[in-house]
Amino acid sequence: MFNLFYSNNKICDNTKINDKNLKIIPQFIGLTLFVYNGKKYIPLYIKSTMVNHYIGEYLFTKKIYLKKKQKYYGSRRKSN
Repeated sequence: MFNLFYSNNKICDNTKINDKNLKIIPQFIGLTLFVYNGKKYIPLYIKSTMVNHYIGEYLFTKKIYLKKKQKYYGSRRKSN
């Protein structure tokens, strides 16, 4: 499974991954992995605090929508 990260016995940087259930191991520290979130590949820089966690914990798969406030101009009824 980890042979896709190795090229000529060196760990490859900028590797594209589709699996979010992959556990981060200490050999990944300092690498930038491109993880697929269902729409596009998102860069994820691996830090030492991420070891033994899953890659999917650090990705957003849904867009966050914020409700916009409407401006209030007094009475909403039109006067004749």
